[in-house]
Amino acid sequence: RIVGEIHTFDIYRNTRLQMAFTTQNNLYVVDKNGNNVSPFPLDFKDFITEGLAIFDYDDNGKYRFVVVQNDEVLMYNKEGKLVKGFNYQSKGSIKRTPKHIRIGRKDYILVENDQGLNILNRTGAERVKPKQKISTSGNSWGLHNKSFVGTSDEGHLVEVSENGSVQTTDLDLTNNHFITVSPKHVVTFSENKLSINGVSKTLDYGLYLSPQIHEEANRTYFSIVDQQASKVYLFDEQAELVPGFPVFGNSKIDMDLEIPNEINFIVKGDDNAVLIYNKKF
Repeated sequence: RIVGEIHTFDIYRNTRLQMAFTTQNNLYVVDKNGNNVSPFPLDFKDFITEGLAIFDYDDNGKYRFVVVQNDEVLMYNKEGKLVKGFNYQSKGSIKRTPKHIRIGRKDYILVENDQGLNILNRTGAERVKPKQKISTSGNSWGLHNKSFVGTSDEGHLVEVSENGSVQTTDLDLTNNHFITVSPKHVVTFSENKLSINGVSKTLDYGLYLSPQIHEEANRTYFSIVDQQASKVYLFDEQAELVPGFPVFGNSKIDMDLEIPNEINFIVKGDDNAVLIYNKKF
């Protein structure tokens, strides 16, 4: 089975796209026809326990394929070789796919384990030491207002600055809440309450996936999917429901905003269907 997400990228930087993903024992890179891209796949004896991450620190095509095996983080280059110089010693099982964040000219690698949040540099050494212990909620962390932002297992919004200072805000979130963060936006969902940059919307009770932020071509939209009712909700930058929504769908969406005055997105329909939606304004 595939572990985590499938990444689309350009390994040769020649506009021909490939897909990269991990299974429990392999790291694959395949072309659009499903053929393996040499030197992949890579084989692993021990199980891969979190989804693949791909880092490109300087946006120059020197990709790092990041593989997690319980309490180990392994990095490989696009030649399939283990990257020397990265040596992270985890003190517990890693809970999520590691994440790369860049602030100015500094790179930060966020790794969550049983001990909480670790903020590392490119070599795996601790770059930022939070001034208080953070029990993370299991949601992904992100960059917002030049701080590392996520939530605690108590449902508090947590902001960690580059100097390690920690600010917490009680948002009265339930244990099974979601948070999605971008440099300009913070979206949370708890029970049936969706909050977009502090503006709260009440939805029907259901079985929801984590909210998404779609930013492209100077436009921003926010989506959330109720799998129980098979509904896709879409909100604009003023946190207002876009006319015509919700629509039918059963998965997170992949949105294209490149065409002015149009929205195009793809979503899973029934078990054997992929749906393409188009909306013109």
